[in-house]
Amino acid sequence: MNSRIKIKVNKFHRKHWIKLGVQLCKLYLNKKNNQSDLTNLSYNKVSSIYDHTWTNHMQVFSKDMLDGLSFPIDGTGLDLACGTGYITGLMAEKINGDVTGVDISKGMLKVANQKFGIRCKFVCSDVLEYLNKQPSESVDVVTCAWGLGYTKPFKMIKEISRILKPHGQVGIIDNCLFTIFEVVKSGIYTVAEYPSAITHVMNVRWLPTTGSLTRRMKINGLKVLSSWKGEKTYYAKNGNDAVNRLIKTASAAGYEFCFENRYHQVIKHRFADIFENRYGSDKGIPITHRYIAAIATKP
Repeated sequence: MNSRIKIKVNKFHRKHWIKLGVQLCKLYLNKKNNQSDLTNLSYNKVSSIYDHTWTNHMQVFSKDMLDGLSFPIDGTGLDLACGTGYITGLMAEKINGDVTGVDISKGMLKVANQKFGIRCKFVCSDVLEYLNKQPSESVDVVTCAWGLGYTKPFKMIKEISRILKPHGQVGIIDNCLFTIFEVVKSGIYTVAEYPSAITHVMNVRWLPTTGSLTRRMKINGLKVLSSWKGEKTYYAKNGNDAVNRLIKTASAAGYEFCFENRYHQVIKHRFADIFENRYGSDKGIPITHRYIAAIATKP
């Protein structure tokens, strides 16, 4: 559609909840978009700054997960949804063997290869498709940091269990369903003003609790060794700063491409206003990342 077509601005900020529900149901049932493609666009876009905006911000939690695993001196390691390779590189320091990182984003893997390509092998692929092709009981340690919710968690864990060697271990850390809840709530209020502008829907499968993660591990034959949860908050200066931070950290991965181009700026500015008005304080606007994690072994 021509982006120059004049849009109808919702001057009185009316919420159209029924229209929003109808539009979301229609798009979800049609499923004409590939969600991974939309997510990919976001991660490719921020790949060059991702370590500065996200990895450095959350790396202590990723490292805690990794430090809880037991590594064989000689063995094989697999890092799923590896991104720029932070965990992959650390794993290579612990295993004197083959370490592979898998991610679907070419932009993120370009950075990973630049940083850790000498020590690690990186594969551009959908992680589930990659797992399906791997032989059973072939890997000693598997990790997945901040990527499980973009896949199909139950199938992922099932395949991880299948490819793990006996006594092999898996470590998973991921956003929980209630991560950046305040952002999500403000986003819902925003799109309720412009439901017809939505062209795609995202179906992120973040799990709600550590229990929901560990249950999936147990059902698939894994023995849970430990599990925990946590959160970290940073403060944006204002609504516009919050939007920029969400985009640069890929916290809004895919969502920024879910609207007609001609509505992008209107929705972006309206979200900034709503978010700031609802949650702004003397400290700024809090953006809280809430996460769950678990370590398990294959008996």
